[in-house]
Amino acid sequence: MKAVNNPNLGLALFDFDGTITTADTYTKFLLNTTPLYRIVIGALVLSPFILWHKLGRYPTAKLRPKLTFFAFWRRKVASTKRQANNFSAQFMDSVIFDRALTEIRWHQTQGHEIAVVSANVNIYLAAWCHRHQVNLISSELAVQKRRKNQRYTGKYRNGDCSNEKKALAIKSHYKLANYSHIYAYGDTQEDMPMLALANKKYFQWQEIA
Repeated sequence: MKAVNNPNLGLALFDFDGTITTADTYTKFLLNTTPLYRIVIGALVLSPFILWHKLGRYPTAKLRPKLTFFAFWRRKVASTKRQANNFSAQFMDSVIFDRALTEIRWHQTQGHEIAVVSANVNIYLAAWCHRHQVNLISSELAVQKRRKNQRYTGKYRNGDCSNEKKALAIKSHYKLANYSHIYAYGDTQEDMPMLALANKKYFQWQEIA
């Protein structure tokens, strides 16, 4: 759903894992909601990629779609969403960084448009964003074209929402020229294209030029 543009107001863009949270929630989400047999098979098949990633030789943006495929291929949409909502309600608030929540509240008092912009999948982030009244731009799981008993394909609708795709997704949701102040908050190199869109940018909660 496209967010509504608000001329002459501020826009605040927040990465999620590592910026709003103190921990990696996506890995936790996968481990908590993926059937054990899928975890075992995925770990065996993807072990070389996981090892290369730990050695810094394989980027997260390439590994994440592979993990996502093993976790969600042919999973039922309805039951998976219920699991995602339960995970969000039971776990997410325990890893939210107090400073991030304070910053979000400040932007809300200023009347700014606020969006979480994440490479994580939308199904568990959506509930948290709804509770905190912020918009969500993220990777979205593709669904098989069938009317009943819908299942996920395991792939993304529009690719992994990281790096340059993160910036492109923001531009497709917002007309940036309408905002007098754009704030962006991130913590990894994947967030740098998003930070480049802002005139007030924060990397690991330190303001940068």
